[in-house]
Amino acid sequence: MGGKGKGGGRRVRRDARYNRPMLKLTGRQLAHIIVHARAGAPDEVCGLILGDPRDGVARGVYRVPNVAADPHVTYYMRPETQLLLFDFADRRGWAVLGIYHSHPRGPDAPSATDLAQSYYPEAVYLIVSLAGALPAVRAFRIAAGRAEATPVSVVTGQGARGRV
Repeated sequence: MGGKGKGGGRRVRRDARYNRPMLKLTGRQLAHIIVHARAGAPDEVCGLILGDPRDGVARGVYRVPNVAADPHVTYYMRPETQLLLFDFADRRGWAVLGIYHSHPRGPDAPSATDLAQSYYPEAVYLIVSLAGALPAVRAFRIAAGRAEATPVSVVTGQGARGRV
């Protein structure tokens, strides 16, 4: 991800359907999400992926407590934590690049509830399924109750720093 100075002459890969940069996570950030999912099972876990909206590089992965009435089958982010993280991102010029949650017993695809309650079409939704022998992670753009699979890049640690 080299380059010096502003922009450094590097091309930013974009998700053409949404004219947004492709989400880029480090292997360590992805591992953090999977560890969180495993640690929280049998409940669903959730969190935010914050970073620079201009290049799609995740600067941090942040756990948000799941305060759903039935966390075994759904998630609802604790509003106070979510708002603190929104403010934290704003102060740094970052944005919510992604929202992750787990399906401890379900597939790595959005449920009907996920589709109905996805309020951030600009974000990538990562779903971690623990239903198989190994965790499966897929990413989606969700808007107007419809989901489309979208690629996510796993990059080296350069440029992707912050709390994981």
